Amino acid sequence: MEGYVNHLVKKLQEIQFGQDPEIPQLSFVELRSWNFWKGVIGEFVATLLFVYMGVSSTVVLVGSPDVDIVQYLA
Repeated sequence: MEGYVNHLVKKLQEIQFGQDPEIPQLSFVELRSWNFWKGVIGEFVATLLFVYMGVSSTVVLVGSPDVDIVQYLA
């Protein structure tokens, strides 16, 4: 049944777009483009900030006087 649905979707896309839609492959020319590397740098910075904020929200400072043992158990 799933194969039939995939076949129908492909046929409908051929009718709508007039050709067989193909997924573009990554070419080595794209690796040299500035837009590609801006995207890579942006993803890296966003992931770095996400991990930093996630870890910093769970780490407790050891020398802090207002930290109680009950907070560790909660």
